[in-house]
Amino acid sequence: RGTQEKLAQDQVRELTFEVRQLRVQLESKGAAVLELEEEVEKKVAHISRLRRDIQEKDAQYAQSQEQVQEAKRDAARATREWESLQEQHRTKSASSREASQRHQHDADVATTAHLTLEESLRTLEQRYSASQHKVGLLEDLASQLRAQLRDAETGKANVEMDLDLLRASLHQSKESQDRAISESTSLRQECAQLIATVREKDKSMVHLQAVHSRELQSRDDDITALAKMIDDIKHHAAHSVAKHHHNEEHQSTMSIERRLLEDTNEQLRDDIGALHAEIRHLRSMSRSPHSQRQGEASLDIQLRVELEQAELRLADEQRRHRALQQQHDDLLRSVDSVKRAFAQREATLEADLREAKNLKGLHEEERQIRRNRM
Repeated sequence: RGTQEKLAQDQVRELTFEVRQLRVQLESKGAAVLELEEEVEKKVAHISRLRRDIQEKDAQYAQSQEQVQEAKRDAARATREWESLQEQHRTKSASSREASQRHQHDADVATTAHLTLEESLRTLEQRYSASQHKVGLLEDLASQLRAQLRDAETGKANVEMDLDLLRASLHQSKESQDRAISESTSLRQECAQLIATVREKDKSMVHLQAVHSRELQSRDDDITALAKMIDDIKHHAAHSVAKHHHNEEHQSTMSIERRLLEDTNEQLRDDIGALHAEIRHLRSMSRSPHSQRQGEASLDIQLRVELEQAELRLADEQRRHRALQQQHDDLLRSVDSVKRAFAQREATLEADLREAKNLKGLHEEERQIRRNRM
């Protein structure tokens, strides 16, 4: 019983240690989940910064579009002025030719006006070229802004995918944590039930041992009584034989009684040998027996009945012992099943922890790749 209690206590301590290890693993997994949440917050902040940059780029692109439109309007206005000046130049040239035929002074004035118009035309052409160059620069800037906008949208989509993956991983981690907590709670309840069962078994074992001790004491008392009766029968037989030898010369009528006593003595020896073969714990004691054969037969019957009762009690005790041993074996099997369940839960938690670490490593690599791209 002491060994069984010690084994049960060792198993309970092992289960308690395993539960503590599971708690430590859950706490470490909670720390990993917190790290994932911090990474998610960082990703959200990075997405917010990207959105602000995209909005700024959109504003710059819209401003550059306005500048391009304004430059196009300036170029169109300059083109119209240049055409108008060419028309004026042609008109003035015709007028100057007509006037040169009439008036030399008007020709000089027309020539001066023509030179002025040519200078204005060259100035307008230079302004038009500068406007065209500015339009090209603005279009290049708009192309760069479009490329940056596409890259920003691609980065935004990648970051949103990363955020979805992180959310899914966080959800799986939370589900794994909740499942581990529920399993730990159920295992803790099973441990409590197992401890209560062990205590009940210990109480039942103590009670059965007390009953067994009482029955053994009762059996020992019965065997002692039987041994005393057998020794009394021996003493009675020896006394009868001695008395028969003493009276053999004087009482011829006692020969028949002597033969009866010898037969009875032989029968008693056989019965005593059978009893010694079945019960090895009989001891020698003395008692004065009855002198009649009828009393000896009734005593033999009583001894046999008591022997059969003792054998029945012994068989019942053996059955009880086997039942108690079966209960103990069932208890050991239940403890082994609980230990296997603990081992399976520990393996599951270790697999979840490895998966979380792998996910964290992948997120670190992806974040490093995004950082290198930026």
